Amino acid sequence: MELELNNVKLPDFGIPEKETVIPNRVYEERCKRFYEAAKCDWIIVYGDREHFGNLFYLTGFDPRFEEALLVIGPDNSKYLLVGNEGVDYSYKAKIDVEVLLCQPFSLMGQDRSKTPRLDNILRDIGIKKEDKVGVCGWKYLEEAELITGASNIFVPAMIVDGINSLIEKKVEDVTKILMHPTNGLRTTNEVEEIVSLEFGAARASLAV
Repeated sequence: MELELNNVKLPDFGIPEKETVIPNRVYEERCKRFYEAAKCDWIIVYGDREHFGNLFYLTGFDPRFEEALLVIGPDNSKYLLVGNEGVDYSYKAKIDVEVLLCQPFSLMGQDRSKTPRLDNILRDIGIKKEDKVGVCGWKYLEEAELITGASNIFVPAMIVDGINSLIEKKVEDVTKILMHPTNGLRTTNEVEEIVSLEFGAARASLAV
């Protein structure tokens, strides 16, 4: 069998000129699927500068320099808790959500005296002592890694403790529903997401 080595030019696939924006309904559907899968009265999704993936996946909002929480509850109620700087940036959220200023999430040195504590904000939203609450952090532990007596949720302790102070049964970790590597909700890309990713990949490839 003879082999011949030739230089072959890559075919021209063309470069997309118009960026495709993921429709708002995709984010709304993601929130709905997550809420239904969690089987909780409320789910609370944490995000910050380094750990924004889940929050961005559900809302299109990136918290930048502060912490932020997405709270999803009964009757499709949704709240986005942000710090001082996050308020002006919250228009980036692509879901129907009520934005609430939560100044404990603001940077040190800024005014943090004008809003209630986090636990009081969550109580005002409607979380009651008998409610079942799930929390989504930035990753989750496997069974053998769990520490006895700890929350084992990858979210700042003040947030977990604040939620637990409002409810009778401690919060549940629902992170796996989004982030499990084979059957998590984030492992499946909608066609709109694929088109958007292809636009970015093609432009990056052209730049290289």
